[in-house]
Amino acid sequence: MNPVDEAADREEESLAMECYTSRPKILLWFLVAMCFVIGGYVLTTQPGLLHRVIGWVTIVFFGACGAIFPILFLRTGPQVIINDAGIEDRRWKLGVIPWSDVRLLSVFSIQSSKFLGIELVDPDKYLSRLPSWQRRLAVANRLLGAPEFCISFSGLTPGLRKVVEHLRTQRGLHVREVS
Repeated sequence: MNPVDEAADREEESLAMECYTSRPKILLWFLVAMCFVIGGYVLTTQPGLLHRVIGWVTIVFFGACGAIFPILFLRTGPQVIINDAGIEDRRWKLGVIPWSDVRLLSVFSIQSSKFLGIELVDPDKYLSRLPSWQRRLAVANRLLGAPEFCISFSGLTPGLRKVVEHLRTQRGLHVREVS
């Protein structure tokens, strides 16, 4: 390959952005979940039905979270990829969403958690590829006033702030801020 082609390849690579699982964040979440499990156990040993019920609900919920976090911790490779082809969240298993299918990008929050919302030209084209439980979540997003497809960057590095900066500066895209 000649130097001009190599330079073009490097420039193209610099426009790509990949977000990976943040192992320190996942480890912290695991430790917090285990603290809640311990707290739930302590509640189950207290007198009174309400304490025991709350304790068991806490153990079941945070125990399930604790079981998921090791799976997240072991994920390798990029989870979200932004490049010339489009945007891909590998956790959805939808493939790349080409930029030509994206109508609008927005940052919004639901109960203090921020997301990148992707409003599509034809959302049904992608909804039909999802399992039924994910389709129901997408419809719930719409009912909450958000686009059907939302990417959470919690647990990923780099996070949402850097992704939005990349989309604006490297890709020249407008990302709307929704309060």
